[in-house]
Amino acid sequence: MEEAGVDVEHVLFDDVHPTASILIIVDEDGDRYLVPWPKLGGANDFLLPHDLPDSLLPKVGWVHFCGDILKIDPTGETLCDFARRCHLAGITVSLDLNLRIESSGWNDAFAEKIRRVMEVSTVIFGSLKDEFPFFAPHPRDLVTENRMVVARDGKNGCTLYTSDGEYSVGIYDLKVADTVGAGDCFNSGFIAAAVSGLPPEECLAWGNACGNYSVQHEGGHSCPDRATLLRFLEEKGVPKI
Repeated sequence: MEEAGVDVEHVLFDDVHPTASILIIVDEDGDRYLVPWPKLGGANDFLLPHDLPDSLLPKVGWVHFCGDILKIDPTGETLCDFARRCHLAGITVSLDLNLRIESSGWNDAFAEKIRRVMEVSTVIFGSLKDEFPFFAPHPRDLVTENRMVVARDGKNGCTLYTSDGEYSVGIYDLKVADTVGAGDCFNSGFIAAAVSGLPPEECLAWGNACGNYSVQHEGGHSCPDRATLLRFLEEKGVPKI
């Protein structure tokens, strides 16, 4: 990570709890099923408030949260509070609902923590059919003047809902190897465009292209770099619905 230019000052080491792993089973259509181990008690469950001090905030420009990590405390409460502190400090907060109910389950306490992070989020990503219905009749109901919502709908493409309008893109005609990491690649493309100052419709195009690029490759490590992304968009354009 250091060789790639990543600041590792705040990377934590835990000598007591095991690093959590996820066994990913990919079927013949490229869809994936997740089996976490250990289901409870991994090091990721034990993030504490002092691990995210206020001194960290001036170094943060954008903070992105994954919904699934919020379920287990103390990590869940620690991250909910960190999201609140970032919001108060003027830091952009985004959330991928990523509920993973099939492996993590669902309860009121989990839902309440998701809602707390949603309240301070500028961008919310999620599945149109599998995740947003837990929180609103339609994703556009979660839009505010300061919050946009991205609803992904698999083979039907995706739509960005903002207070100024809606933007939709379709999927590319590509052979799917597997869908592992495609949502994370989508988010990274969208966020990269946003921090580059691009308009919302281009953020959606970048995210969609990154997600589609990823599914052509096996494994969860196939997000394009900027040059590859721009070449992909130039060659294939932006598919319409």
